Amino acid sequence: MFAAVLICCGGGLASCSENADNPVDPKPSEINPEDVNLFEFEWDFDLPGGFYLSSGAYAELKETLSDLTAEEPQMAINDNTYLVILDKVSDLPGDRLVELYQDGVTIGFSHPKKAEIDALYEKYPELGYYCNDDDIDRSLLFAISSFNNGSYIIPDPEKFKEQFTAESDNTDPTDPTDPGAGDPNEPIVYAPDDDHSLLYFYYGMFLQDLTSEQAKYDDKIAQARAMTRAGEKEDKLSAQIKRAEGMVHIGKAGVIEINQTYFRKSYNHQGKAVVNLCCDVYPLHVYEGENGAGDYYFMDMTASINNETMYKGKGSYWTGGAPVKIRWCGAYATKFRASSTLINANDDKEVANAMFTAEGFPIPSTVIKNVNHQESKNFTIGCGISGGYDGGSSSESKPGEAGQDPTVEKLTSEGSWGIKASVNPSWSWTDTKKWDVKDVDIENQTTGNSAAWALIYNNLPEFKYSEESSFKEGDSRAFRSTTTIRGSWVWYIPNVRDDSQPTPRRLKMEASADYGFQRFWFGYVTLKEFKWNAKWDHIFTLPTIANYRAGNLILKNDATKFISNIMVYNKDGKELISKYRFQNSYPAGQEIKLGAFKCTNDLIVKFKMDGKTYVYKKNDGYVKPIFKDNVTLYATEDFKEE
Repeated sequence: MFAAVLICCGGGLASCSENADNPVDPKPSEINPEDVNLFEFEWDFDLPGGFYLSSGAYAELKETLSDLTAEEPQMAINDNTYLVILDKVSDLPGDRLVELYQDGVTIGFSHPKKAEIDALYEKYPELGYYCNDDDIDRSLLFAISSFNNGSYIIPDPEKFKEQFTAESDNTDPTDPTDPGAGDPNEPIVYAPDDDHSLLYFYYGMFLQDLTSEQAKYDDKIAQARAMTRAGEKEDKLSAQIKRAEGMVHIGKAGVIEINQTYFRKSYNHQGKAVVNLCCDVYPLHVYEGENGAGDYYFMDMTASINNETMYKGKGSYWTGGAPVKIRWCGAYATKFRASSTLINANDDKEVANAMFTAEGFPIPSTVIKNVNHQESKNFTIGCGISGGYDGGSSSESKPGEAGQDPTVEKLTSEGSWGIKASVNPSWSWTDTKKWDVKDVDIENQTTGNSAAWALIYNNLPEFKYSEESSFKEGDSRAFRSTTTIRGSWVWYIPNVRDDSQPTPRRLKMEASADYGFQRFWFGYVTLKEFKWNAKWDHIFTLPTIANYRAGNLILKNDATKFISNIMVYNKDGKELISKYRFQNSYPAGQEIKLGAFKCTNDLIVKFKMDGKTYVYKKNDGYVKPIFKDNVTLYATEDFKEE
């Protein structure tokens, strides 16, 4: 201890008067909280409507969601409800859940049980594409939304600790001048924690993604409305919107954690960063003989990290066992990297023949010191016939039986609902990436068939003795708040035959972050920067692409009255579209495009008029789709009262 005192005084930078003023080492609980300066990032989400919590979820989430949205929970579900979070699947009847889903309400299940979610989807496949995931059992929330065919998983950090990984590139040796160093009886001193809970950040990033997706959807509605000429039927607008939304949105939140020594073994930094990985996936198949035949995945990725619970600011306190004042600053993010790889479902290896198309090479490109950057991609399958997705949520998915235009409905592995096939003359995809975040550079690190980017943080904290606690943090918020990478690309798998067994594929998304942490106890000569790395990854099951040959089915109301409740069945009477899909009334003269159905199917078509049910009457009561062509049925000529 005496040696430590002499060195401290002789150095001239670590004040001896401070030692004299503090002859007794303070306990960790006596650390002055003013020594820690945290940048507090506030969310304030403007939801399109209110939110409702069932009684079991109310106590846990009321304060969090009220803080994030500046709203109080609704007492009951009404026409203004946008978000419903239930404590149990049984909190609402299944039919009511389907009704809410069809109305565009986002539905969440707090602390879900996978077996109950599986049973719910088995009974009510109208609830959209189900991204089957074993992590549902270890989640705080599982949520679905019909406006983007979305599926979200928010993990329970206590159940995900085995996924946390942290590495250090160096270990600070025990201080040789301190005879008490390494004393196993010395209490562990942690960098002071902040008051925010992980729950706050989890739900904040969930709402951030949800409202961002809603904004994109609303923009597509506005574009479709602008394209609709005066006097055209509303269902045409609806069809345009649904074609724009021919995709699946998958999202998963995670946490990366650092627990590392920064002075000696009893002085640790503990911090967590919340990561959110999301993708819009547009799966398509182009039939053999067409230009660019094969399978495609059009991808729009968002990867966000919030470092506010990782960054503890700067501070100082006295060591135990010696009157030496240690000062520290961190941990601040220096790099955030996100990568996406297309892998096989059976062995998790990269899909060997997947490639980036020339028009769909990952963007954005590398961007250095450019605050206002914009980059766009346009991709068109010209004169091609495209298939949609089969929607199976497991590696055992089977080819679908039938399908519609891209919609926000579900298709089970047996082929009941959803985007199964879309027979169109062409398909175009456009995406624009805008960059307006200061103090961060983008580095495109794409290699092989992995789309990858890194954010390089600039203007990081630095040693400056004249500053409080002898560190200058600067004005940059990037390294201590939320930053996001948005990327777009197209994967192409050639030589996929029509009517073949669809190949299940999976998406592996990886996130990693590098952190810096500085400390000194005797001026600049003892200044040391630690470099730590933390990682998190997740594997999503992608929807199986439907590659069966299909043809469009159209019903024209040539009667003088409204028709409604249009249904399509296979010859065994199995429903091939949701009963909610065409339940509205359609006036005389309107053409209703029922979707693209598998050519080997014998279809039964029904509708209602004046309270009576009418069924197709020709060809022994069966409709046969024609490959790459339209089959039009006429309400008066082709149907009879059942």
